[in-house]
Amino acid sequence: MGLIETWLSQKPNNPIFHYTSQTGLLGIVRANDIWGTNIHYLNDKSEFAHAISEAKSVIAGRKNDASNRQLFDLITSKLNSIRKLNIFVTSFSEEFDLLSQWRGYCPQGGGYSVGFEYKILRPIFAEKRYMFVKCLYDPVEQQEVINELLDVVINRYKEIKSYESDAEEKASEKFIRKFIGLAAAMKSWTFSEEKEWRLISQYKRIDDPAVQYREDKSMLIPYLPFPLTSKGESLRIKRVVIGPTPHEELSLNSTRYFLLSMNVDFGAVQFSQIPYRDW
Repeated sequence: MGLIETWLSQKPNNPIFHYTSQTGLLGIVRANDIWGTNIHYLNDKSEFAHAISEAKSVIAGRKNDASNRQLFDLITSKLNSIRKLNIFVTSFSEEFDLLSQWRGYCPQGGGYSVGFEYKILRPIFAEKRYMFVKCLYDPVEQQEVINELLDVVINRYKEIKSYESDAEEKASEKFIRKFIGLAAAMKSWTFSEEKEWRLISQYKRIDDPAVQYREDKSMLIPYLPFPLTSKGESLRIKRVVIGPTPHEELSLNSTRYFLLSMNVDFGAVQFSQIPYRDW
């Protein structure tokens, strides 16, 4: 089993948690879905750029292979224009009560960490052909993954170049299409405490009717609703953690009443153990 296959075969054994706002919780429960943001519109612009930079570095280190230099140049060129490919991602964490997540994804005094059982979501994700991937933080492993993908593409290129006039184009396109899904789950080691998993869509045309738009501070953000239930089923939530707030008891009561009113199959509702601060 190669490194890529080993990486992609990992699945969480414990609940996974999505950090969100009050508006986010209301949307998840009312629509039975969770929003995946277009990869190019993530809050941290450096995320996708990090993976592209790693890929360019690996390719640059292999350019002494003269027989594949033109292919490498074409791949590098395509990496520079990768914005044309649209995939959508949403994030979960193994950690249910992490300060950096409360700060990064939840408003002050009004956030939630919503826990799901992967084994329940797995058939839904599989039906939609979504990838569910553990984020890769180790820079050495990231480069090994990119090298392995390059080897696969080079081998395919060698097979077809004698009878395909556009062999380089096809091989480079294969690399980009495989790479973009993996790149969406490659992050800097500085974020490793998040223990993040990502749900990643198939490629979507930007005019696909399933793609919707939400408001942001400075522009419209394309997003894709990821279903969390099969048709006719009730939403199942393993645990809801109420983020640091000065109104714990009131928040606990309203959260429970809301979930009951929406016929959600839910487990524990609890408070964050992090003391409230006006960040």
